[in-house]
Amino acid sequence: MNLVKKYTPLILFIGLVTLVILNASSFISGAVSLFEVTSTLIYGAVIAFVLNVPMKKIEEFLVKMKVRQGCAVRLLWCLFSYLLS
Repeated sequence: MNLVKKYTPLILFIGLVTLVILNASSFISGAVSLFEVTSTLIYGAVIAFVLNVPMKKIEEFLVKMKVRQGCAVRLLWCLFSYLLS
């Protein structure tokens, strides 16, 4: 009984590796489909990360200028639309 508990993880690992090797094409196509589905989210996260750095500096600049809340929002939208165009 103790021997079965000792080797169970090893047997499961060997079985899993064998399953992956025998069905490699299915696993590769599944990984490609998963990447295709999540690639948009990954690209969005990268763009958000890159745009976050200059936006922090712009926010700090606006706080130093003590711009009113409504004007700050309009100014940020103008700067953002300028950056995208």
